[in-house]
Amino acid sequence: MKIISWNVNGLGNQKKNSSIKNLLRKFQPEVVLLQKTKKEEITGKCISSFWAVHDRKWISTPSLGSSGGLLIAWRSDKFDDIQVEYGTFSLSVKLQDKQVYNQCWITCIYGPPFNMGKLKFWTELNNISNLIVSP
Repeated sequence: MKIISWNVNGLGNQKKNSSIKNLLRKFQPEVVLLQKTKKEEITGKCISSFWAVHDRKWISTPSLGSSGGLLIAWRSDKFDDIQVEYGTFSLSVKLQDKQVYNQCWITCIYGPPFNMGKLKFWTELNNISNLIVSP
């Protein structure tokens, strides 16, 4: 499984989208994680502006003002989504490979820059780790 994860510090800028598009074209990932999208909503048109894959699905969380925003996108011809979990600082999806039926959790996080929210952040990460324990 090829994964790219990037703190993009804002989507929508043509120059930024071009950089993302070039990276994805070069490495051809099956899963893309973007942090700090600074978008209230991620649409298919937005994703098409930087990822040319046609068979894709995605989940996202909105930004809070001009900060945050998470995106996980994957090739839907390769993976089925089994379960999705939304957190304050995280976004997780359980994917199942369509050929070998292996399952794995993918989590995208964006932690708070100040001490005030760090305890809540670490508690959320602990809860995610408890969720993904397999039998």
